Amino acid sequence: MRLPAARARALSFIQELERLAERAGRLFEEMDFGFLFDSKRKLLRIGYDAGAGQDADSYYDLLASEARTAVFLAIAKSDIPREAWFRLGRKLTEYRSRRTLLSWSGTLFEYLMPLLHMRSYANTLLDGGARGAVAIQQLYARERGLPWGISEAAYGARDERMQYQYRAFGVPSMGASSQKSERLVVAPYASMLALMLEPGQATANLRALAAKGCLSRYGFCESIEYSSGSHDPELIRCFMAHHQAMGLLAMDNALLGEKMQQRFHLDPLVQATEFLLQERMPALVEVLNESGDVAA
Repeated sequence: MRLPAARARALSFIQELERLAERAGRLFEEMDFGFLFDSKRKLLRIGYDAGAGQDADSYYDLLASEARTAVFLAIAKSDIPREAWFRLGRKLTEYRSRRTLLSWSGTLFEYLMPLLHMRSYANTLLDGGARGAVAIQQLYARERGLPWGISEAAYGARDERMQYQYRAFGVPSMGASSQKSERLVVAPYASMLALMLEPGQATANLRALAAKGCLSRYGFCESIEYSSGSHDPELIRCFMAHHQAMGLLAMDNALLGEKMQQRFHLDPLVQATEFLLQERMPALVEVLNESGDVAA
């Protein structure tokens, strides 16, 4: 008796997904990234204030950023020139002799989120940057006796309505921003993203986080915060849909052979542009050390 109803419900769900996919495709085709492009700086602005009718004064200008996905797609659609990709900053930074690309906040999210759908090619600048970021975060946390995976997340501070506050947390040497935080906040979803690069190490870290109480019936909680000088953690017991979704998609890629990346790269526009992802590590580069100076 239940099978016909279950079948009807499954078919209805599939049809709804197909409608959503069609709508998303239409929105993508209709979107013109060109109005965000600064033709002088050859960069995308971070946005546009429709109410004030003004362009934003800030730009996405680093390769180690989740925003490189937008730059890549805008180039693929021919909305902006290819030059915009090569205007993204490629400065390297290091921590204890491990190197990675400099990001804005030093979060794992900035390095790993694009890998949910974009391939990572071995021996390239992007692959080396992503793996270097994971290695630095592991070492930084190990030196402090903590689980690794520092990223933007909700943390222990609350507003007048008792809602958790949210901000970017990262390893200081990986980030260009001068706004550093004294808080140590570990986000399990960051380790889930790392499953796509280091599945064994990420799984072990997730097990350690689960042992500390981060795992519940709804999945991994948002984050775990270690106050300054204390190893007594505070669990941030909330769940953010976009972090849960990124974690689940990363697990799918790790278990199913990068299936979402394969689908993304089947698109002709992506195939015509994917050479941008294959940039090799330059032979001679300047590297910033932990103090922010150019390393020898």
